[in-house]
Amino acid sequence: MSSPAFDLHSWCIILTFSCLLVQSLGVNTDGYLLLSLKFSVLSDPLGVLDSWNYHDQTPCSWKGVTCGTPYMVNSSFRVIGLSLPNSQLLGSIPGNLGFIQHLRNLNLSNNSINGSIPLSLFTAPELQMLDLSDNLISGELSDLVGGLSSLELLNLSNNALVGKIPENLTTLHNLTVLSLKSNYFSGSLPSELNSVEILDLSSNLINGSLPSNFSGDNLRYFNASYNRLSGEITSEFAKPNPHKRDNRSLLQQFHRRDTGNEPFPQPGSGIILRKSRIVRKAPEKSLPNSVHHLNSGKRLCSDLSAGNRSYSENHRIDSGDHFTGKANRVEPKRAQTQNP
Repeated sequence: MSSPAFDLHSWCIILTFSCLLVQSLGVNTDGYLLLSLKFSVLSDPLGVLDSWNYHDQTPCSWKGVTCGTPYMVNSSFRVIGLSLPNSQLLGSIPGNLGFIQHLRNLNLSNNSINGSIPLSLFTAPELQMLDLSDNLISGELSDLVGGLSSLELLNLSNNALVGKIPENLTTLHNLTVLSLKSNYFSGSLPSELNSVEILDLSSNLINGSLPSNFSGDNLRYFNASYNRLSGEITSEFAKPNPHKRDNRSLLQQFHRRDTGNEPFPQPGSGIILRKSRIVRKAPEKSLPNSVHHLNSGKRLCSDLSAGNRSYSENHRIDSGDHFTGKANRVEPKRAQTQNP
């Protein structure tokens, strides 16, 4: 007759072996990390996560998931993208989602994602596109964002983020599109955003003036309306550069959704400042030559503060927001951009 100690030891071995066997038959590590998102979602009325099943060997067939092909070195059948925009998801982003080793694209835009951005997302070594726009995300944007050396697009617009814009965004030499509009960012404008081509910081609480070294030669779209800026737009800032690169393949996706399908700025067209709803006519000589006219003949002031003040009715252009001059703010999730 076997002793109780021997039986217990045997059962432990059997149980351990069974757990390893079950794990080997279940989803891989990337799948486990994705399932943590499913468990963090409180409401999924469209059932977009119904196909996310623990018993699948890989998550490559799950809705919204993109995996590497057999020809991709080191990422064959590994998750490289997650795209679930406009899915009516209610919940938060789990803290371990950024541990997906080869994650390159993450798009959870236009949902009801709340809470803060998990720090793990700022340590994803291959992340190239991060779009969490049009959600309910709060908290500050961590300085760790400066470690995303592969990042090309960062869209956090229409949330409830606060604090200063991290200065180390300037270290992201691949960053081409940056949109932080309609949040509660304060402090001054970052400087030396040399690689950025599309920059939207509108509808925040940013103050100060435009730094002399604000941007590089690649900038083609800049919107800082509805802030607390003052000072002048220098001629050097608006100087056209005929050698600007044409990087439309990355920019078109952002442009179609965030700028209403307006004609895309041509390479070498100089700086375009538009969609400032409160503007004042200024003498032609006070405008740098390459600051282009707005749609319908409207024009931005060369004085930045003029675009953030209230004027009499005959000097004011109201695009449907009924701005009174009492606040330089458009609330996230409520602002409706309308063409006059």
